[in-house]
Amino acid sequence: MKDKCQAHNLLSENQLKITKQREDVLSRIIELDKPFNVNELRSVLGGNFDIVTIYRILEAFSRKGIVREVSSLNGVRYFELSCVHHPIHPHFICEHCHSIYCLGAIDYKDSLKLGKYADTHSISGISINFTGICGQCGVK
Repeated sequence: MKDKCQAHNLLSENQLKITKQREDVLSRIIELDKPFNVNELRSVLGGNFDIVTIYRILEAFSRKGIVREVSSLNGVRYFELSCVHHPIHPHFICEHCHSIYCLGAIDYKDSLKLGKYADTHSISGISINFTGICGQCGVK
């Protein structure tokens, strides 16, 4: 079984005020264990949060590096947990159903190889996405 971070600890380590709302949202994100959009998150929260509150919490988490944004093909903002148990990794995005799948993590040596192409640029992040047709859509 994969280790998981604890919401309370992540908030504390990132010097965010620990509130019940933040803990609830972060706990659900940890449980989701996959990329999600705001509507999906709101659904698993049981409608106890308005959409503006969820966006504000996600923005605070994003500023502190607790979540990172994942590119999508349909213009919807997706997020995922960003912690020691969820290192940077590429994604596969289905061009038909728009599902986002997490692929294996990139190791440090591979990221250094990719970074050499940046030449004199200063890299602040990395995002690699593969697109195509997923196994479920390809079977149809």
